[in-house]
Amino acid sequence: MGLRSLCSRDSVIYKPRAAAVGAAGSRAFLHAGSTTLACQIQPQTGADIVTVQQREYVVTHAVYFADDPGSSHGDRFVVAAPAHLAGKVLEQVGPAVDRSAGLGRLWRADCEEKERDQ
Repeated sequence: MGLRSLCSRDSVIYKPRAAAVGAAGSRAFLHAGSTTLACQIQPQTGADIVTVQQREYVVTHAVYFADDPGSSHGDRFVVAAPAHLAGKVLEQVGPAVDRSAGLGRLWRADCEEKERDQ
């Protein structure tokens, strides 16, 4: 059983990051809208976290999708399932990457767990 076949086991609520400009011209980022996506969530081990920290990222979870999620750096995923991870907020660091040698059959989004959804 490959990882792609497991990509429907878990689910996240995808919240893309959008820029908003205030009255005084100030710029803020909001996470507006939402879409539920099927996925496979894998918490990262200590060795994986240390390696990525050297590149200035803290990746606590890898989220796999059977199709391109259309997500990008700064977008958020709120875990809907499995139950033991439900409610966790994962913010994507970097682009979603095709992990199937260009076939578009398995996509990985590296994410950092955040304290709460904002």
